[in-house]
Amino acid sequence: MISLTALFPLAAHAVFFAATVALALADLRQLRLPDRLLLPTLVTVTALLGGHAALTGIYDTLQTALTGAALNTALHLSLYYAGSYRSTSRTFGFGDVKLAALTGLITGWHGYGIWVTALIASFIAAGTAAGVLLALRQINKTTRLPFGPCMLLATAAAIIAPPIP
Repeated sequence: MISLTALFPLAAHAVFFAATVALALADLRQLRLPDRLLLPTLVTVTALLGGHAALTGIYDTLQTALTGAALNTALHLSLYYAGSYRSTSRTFGFGDVKLAALTGLITGWHGYGIWVTALIASFIAAGTAAGVLLALRQINKTTRLPFGPCMLLATAAAIIAPPIP
């Protein structure tokens, strides 16, 4: 039987994965990550993971999750400002920065190894998608591509796939 405290992280992951589909579709269609979906998801996942820590008295995983969220946000925020400094067309939208907080939180919950894996995999996925689309002449070098689906795919893969020894 599953204990009540085990339901909190399970619910947090269910909320994250449900929102992942909607966020990825919105970004693919509109090149936007809507705040009305992203921010409540971030608050809900944070509250559920915090509730688990409060009920169990074990705060290590929550600390790692919050650190992952902060580091991911800081990294993507620096990329956001670096992109706006270099040119008028931004490489990242601010929605990607907010999404980085959510993906950093959920992967940080699993530990720094999963967090780093998801971070690196998101850039590999974005580069691969852009390279394939360029090779197929579906886009040109000035086409804006959504980064959110790559972050979400990498996060889901890092959480679901077993670690490589």
